[in-house]
Amino acid sequence: HEKILKRLKRVRHENTTEMILEPIKDFNSNDYLLEERDQQVYSEENIVQTMKDIETVIRDFYFIAAEKVNFITEVSSFLEKLAEKHQENIELFNPTL
Repeated sequence: HEKILKRLKRVRHENTTEMILEPIKDFNSNDYLLEERDQQVYSEENIVQTMKDIETVIRDFYFIAAEKVNFITEVSSFLEKLAEKHQENIELFNPTL
């Protein structure tokens, strides 16, 4: 995670000017908020499902963000890679057939 954070900071620093000049339209972070869940009803199955739900929201956020900033190639590419990593996490929760 430290490597990803370091790269994210570098990409953000290098592309801040471009991102400020180009507004990101139709992208609302509130669309990616998780609904609150009753913590007292957590079974192992519910925990796994919650983890999958969280990873799905994160993946979708990065994927849509990448599409919205496709005018900044390096930023878009990095966000797509983050989305792919979260997709891999989702697949870890799926039982093998």
